[in-house]
Amino acid sequence: MDVVEMLALPRVKPEHRPYRTVDGNIRIGSVIYGIGAEIEDPQGWIWTLVETLDGTRSPSDIIIEVRFRHPDLAPEDVPQALADLYGAGFVEDIGAPNPLPPHERERHSRGVPLLHWMDRGPRRTPWDAQLRLREARILLIGLGGTGGHAAQNLVASGVGHLHCVEPDTVELSNVPSTSGAGPTASA
Repeated sequence: MDVVEMLALPRVKPEHRPYRTVDGNIRIGSVIYGIGAEIEDPQGWIWTLVETLDGTRSPSDIIIEVRFRHPDLAPEDVPQALADLYGAGFVEDIGAPNPLPPHERERHSRGVPLLHWMDRGPRRTPWDAQLRLREARILLIGLGGTGGHAAQNLVASGVGHLHCVEPDTVELSNVPSTSGAGPTASA
């Protein structure tokens, strides 16, 4: 199935909101190297495309609208540009089902915009990166020093399966280097 056909209601990610530069180019995704991009748009049709990618239209309606406003375009130009924007990680599908239960969406609602902004992979929803964290399996060796903090942060970020190995015994002499453990804690 074509990428464009699988999208229900595509939109430019809110975190990647495009704008025009003084040269008439389109800057999308910010000015951060590796995240943002600048697209030359001498004919103006790419700006029309990103404006119509607002999550209220199907891909076929978007293609019809852009081709109506720019009739000189080749039939494959708009679908290819839409596929390119999606492939570059600038477009999501707000019509796609959300795979996370409501309590997990609430728990991670503040962190998802950051993941969504940084993630340049083609993902259908903003929650796909969070879902990948939930499905991740991580082995963490050593909970002393920064290891304990790393474990806490991995769990807080939504990592679904974390296995911690600590060869040391938590005792009074090493409690300061073991975050979250007291002298009576067991590993």
